Amino acid sequence: MYPNPCFASGRTSTTNLLVVGTSCCRTRIGKYKTDNQKNAGGKECGARIISEIRMPHNEVPMAVPKLAAVKKSPFEKSVEEGAVRSIGLSNWYIKELTEFLPQVDVVPALVQNEIHPFYQDRDVVPFIQEKGIVEQAWFPFGGRGWTKSVLGHPEIAKIAKAHGKTAAQIVLRWNLQRNVSVIPGSSNPAHIRENTEIFDFELSDSDMKAIAALDRHEKHEWY
Repeated sequence: MYPNPCFASGRTSTTNLLVVGTSCCRTRIGKYKTDNQKNAGGKECGARIISEIRMPHNEVPMAVPKLAAVKKSPFEKSVEEGAVRSIGLSNWYIKELTEFLPQVDVVPALVQNEIHPFYQDRDVVPFIQEKGIVEQAWFPFGGRGWTKSVLGHPEIAKIAKAHGKTAAQIVLRWNLQRNVSVIPGSSNPAHIRENTEIFDFELSDSDMKAIAALDRHEKHEWY
């Protein structure tokens, strides 16, 4: 597990409910054991957890765990035993998913991948969504060292000005209109509040096309 494995995947605006996700390295999938920390995050922040998602993290590209030799993966057993509500995947793409999904009985609730205006994953997103799986974007602003370049792009700045919104809000709204869940990270209260204020406007078709044209197929992390 990561030293800091939990994150808030989503929180409703009107109720004190929290969706918590944790990640586990793909190479540890066979050693995974459930713990007793299911509600720890909710207790700490005063929220009630309504769903917990555990995600095997594929840190080795194209390396798909072989589960055919076992009856069920530890993650599937965790769902059956009620230890977690749902399971998902992190950094999994078409080739890996095509090989992996037929091996399991429990369909992942979501797949979490790098997605931002410079790397839009336009082939992967519909592939995942057509299977009834939620696609979630980490690094929605481009990632470490790239945020300024993404949010400062003239086209995004132009759209932001037209809507009276910030560049960050435009990028988040663009993802949502593609039915892509987002998990922007920030410790700044003002930025966190700003990231939630994206439901009172809508990007036009021309706005969406303009952002689509920014795709460079430029991945900012190696996995």
